[in-house]
Amino acid sequence: MKKLYFLIAILAGVAGLGFWSFRQDTAFQVKMDRYLDAGLDSLMLVTEHMLERTARNDMAGVQAGFFEARTHYKRIEALVEYFFTESATRLNGPALLESEPSMPGEYKYPTGFQVLEEALFAGEISVHTVRNEIENIRFYVKRIKAHREDVHFTPSNVLDALKLNIYRLISKGIAGFDSPVILNALPEAVSTLRGTQDILFLVGGNGQQLHRLLDSAAQFAGQEGVSFDDFDRGGFIRRYINPVTAAFTDFHREHRIPFETSFPRLIAPDAADMFDYDKWNVLFFAPSDALPVTAPYVRLGEKLFYDKRLSVNLSRNCASCHEPARAFTDGRPTNTTLLGDMPILRNTPTLINAAYQPAQFYDRRVTFLEDQIHDVVTNEKEMGASFQVLVARLNKDKALKRQFRELMGKEEIRERDVKRLIAAYIRSLQQMSTPFDRYMKGDTAALSARAVKGFNLFMGKAKCGTCHFMPLFNGAVPPYFDKIESEVLGVPLSKDQAVVDTDSGAYNIYRIGYQMYSFKTPTVRTSAQTAPYMHNGIYQTLDEVIDFYDHGGGAGLGIELEFQTLPSDSLHLTAEEKQQIKAFLEVL
Repeated sequence: MKKLYFLIAILAGVAGLGFWSFRQDTAFQVKMDRYLDAGLDSLMLVTEHMLERTARNDMAGVQAGFFEARTHYKRIEALVEYFFTESATRLNGPALLESEPSMPGEYKYPTGFQVLEEALFAGEISVHTVRNEIENIRFYVKRIKAHREDVHFTPSNVLDALKLNIYRLISKGIAGFDSPVILNALPEAVSTLRGTQDILFLVGGNGQQLHRLLDSAAQFAGQEGVSFDDFDRGGFIRRYINPVTAAFTDFHREHRIPFETSFPRLIAPDAADMFDYDKWNVLFFAPSDALPVTAPYVRLGEKLFYDKRLSVNLSRNCASCHEPARAFTDGRPTNTTLLGDMPILRNTPTLINAAYQPAQFYDRRVTFLEDQIHDVVTNEKEMGASFQVLVARLNKDKALKRQFRELMGKEEIRERDVKRLIAAYIRSLQQMSTPFDRYMKGDTAALSARAVKGFNLFMGKAKCGTCHFMPLFNGAVPPYFDKIESEVLGVPLSKDQAVVDTDSGAYNIYRIGYQMYSFKTPTVRTSAQTAPYMHNGIYQTLDEVIDFYDHGGGAGLGIELEFQTLPSDSLHLTAEEKQQIKAFLEVL
């Protein structure tokens, strides 16, 4: 039946198809409208049949319908995610609570495919819950149809949507992010790639090479007998997907189709692939007055980073806690307060790639590095300084004032400029040329076979990649990276007792109940250099961290938390698999 539905979609779109001309704007709009309508109608028809089966208590039929519905959704996911973002979140967002800070007591309950998957496949089936979620899916499909006429399709934005969806596929899809229970990621990857071919065909032009590459990628993802756990994600991305995204860039240029620039993004639209770091915008997460990350600003920012005049008693600088030799951490569970009389609340995070986060601190309490610098310098336990006092100190340094004047064009050193300069230095602290990155760019000798297996486990069976999203390996959610996730892991207070650490995390900021013990997902790049681990520094080795996750986090240790976001069941990793994951982390 599903083949019939998409045959209708293709026939509807193909009528009168010819090479793209910018004078064919209306014709292209009609073709895209028909394709999207056909996909949405197919989805509505399948969900209607699912509802009929629930009425007959045919749960096996409903489960089969779920797989079919997901296939239809993946064929149009690129368009839904790009043009109907809010509805996409409600259709296929994670099964986690959300809330607006302005209304901390009012939760936004999850809905859509992931909730339905859990209801159908994760235990005893509630017919009421299943019917409710099917109706929710139908509601958001109808909402998309109601607003479809508001969307203006162009070759530029459609190609942009397709490329971003390929990024979504390799960073989230093949990790099982949106199929967490049944792990149907590989068949859904095939549907995504086939849908990309369908839509590319509607764009027109000479895309034979791109179609061949997409076809090869779909065949690799659809290999018979290859399970979710066994899939070679590294080979898939390096050998098949990177050539696909590079071919998208070539297709734009060959057909003189402009790249979409209507909104800012971390990865430039003309990047060859997700690992084309020269095309990443280091100021994407910066305020509008941020300084460019150029040598003169970085050098002066580095000088201030090591200047003890930024602390109240001239005893400390930024490097006192962020030591370059330790990947800008300090090697302690937690550092001590300014007077050294008691520990600071949390472990010191790395500054490497700190520029690539949409929020700072474990509790995400500030957005920009400039604001984080202000918070640390003025925190009575960390630096204890007043900017008014420290700026007065700096202005007494004639040589420093001269440097400021020559570089900033100002007679006086100002508070804002101190923060901007240090932030420019921190933004220069990047490490995106690791053996992993070289491997992804084609250097197959850069990673050992054990590390490659570790990456495949990280993104597969171990489920690390569903929170530490590739390629930043932090909680910034691809492909837009404009929000960063927090997780409730149930980290213990000590290793010898099943008691949760008393730090309530993000709950301290907005008093939102489900954020109790919630902490930002940090990067695991440089993790081999940044022990000890977790927000409280409880674990001394990567082996201990891997064991903690393998056991199901705090719940696996016997800690009962209402809102733990980490699945509580064991990952069942073998001793060798744990060492493979560790080998990957050590080269990351």
